[in-house]
Amino acid sequence: MKINDFRTVADLSEREVFMCGPAALMNWSEELLTELNVDESRRHRETFTF
Repeated sequence: MKINDFRTVADLSEREVFMCGPAALMNWSEELLTELNVDESRRHRETFTF
């Protein structure tokens, strides 16, 4: 995934976002979604470890 992949999603701030992955990816994704004005109530995450 690249940052521009997120920027090309139409109306991203109005969508529900579901994420699953290791903690580092989830943290990066959360920071990016904050920058892109996606409200925390629209973010759903599941973190796993190996």
